[in-house]
Amino acid sequence: MRMFKLASTYLALILFFGVGLSFAQEPVKVLFVADRQAVSPGGALQIGALFDVAEGWHIYWLNPGDSGLATNVRIEAPSGVTVGPLQWPIPEEFVQPGDLKGYGYQAKALLFSSISGVAKEAIGGKLEFAVQADWLACRDVCIRGKDEGKVVVGVQEQVESDVSIEFVNAAKNLPLDFSGCDASCQDKLPFEFESVSFEGSNLLINSWVKWKGSPMVVSWIPYPLKDVTPKLVSISDNPKSAQVQFRLKFLDKAARNGDFSALYIFEDQNGQRVGYKMSFPLSTQKTE
Repeated sequence: MRMFKLASTYLALILFFGVGLSFAQEPVKVLFVADRQAVSPGGALQIGALFDVAEGWHIYWLNPGDSGLATNVRIEAPSGVTVGPLQWPIPEEFVQPGDLKGYGYQAKALLFSSISGVAKEAIGGKLEFAVQADWLACRDVCIRGKDEGKVVVGVQEQVESDVSIEFVNAAKNLPLDFSGCDASCQDKLPFEFESVSFEGSNLLINSWVKWKGSPMVVSWIPYPLKDVTPKLVSISDNPKSAQVQFRLKFLDKAARNGDFSALYIFEDQNGQRVGYKMSFPLSTQKTE
């Protein structure tokens, strides 16, 4: 109950201060960008929104945490062209007023989608993409923001392979899907995902990772899942392994038919981070 009240108070700051401050300050600036100036039919293309966040402020990830609103980017493509799912770089974790946990981005963040389906008939012309973004920027108060614009990309039979450095850096910071990592892929990882156990009707999930070399700092961030409330119980580690324990509370029995996913972030001694999306099938687990 206390958490609900604190979250409500924090969101009240959004409603109370948002309108008055949004014109006086610009904590977030957005550029709508493409990873290249021209694309060939069947070639790679990415379109996104580059957020530049003022010092001390933050915007939110797909799961904002205990309070906040997820950042939203919508890309409208020409007829026949397909826009892929939005790609989210590994977020940071921060503490908000009222000791509320949040997940998101400070400084700069690029959210983008891959584009496909560019036809040969488009050669010599241009593709125009309409992009809209809205976000919640918070510090000691919160301000709603939104912007829209267009991204125009030429279509040529052959194009340069150079990609914008912003997209190169963003790609390096994307989480990897562990379910798509085969045996040869897992051999290259700095850890082994050892085992998982499930307990109880409101599932208590224990997961273990074993270090292949030097131990790493582990953090855990849940992906949002409708009618499921996840809660981290503990992260315990030692020089050889780490255990991540969390609990899932189901608000609707139908939620048990899906998969729950969480982002495991590993940070080495040099401060380098890598994230893996781990998925846990819930429908196969027996409940009390």
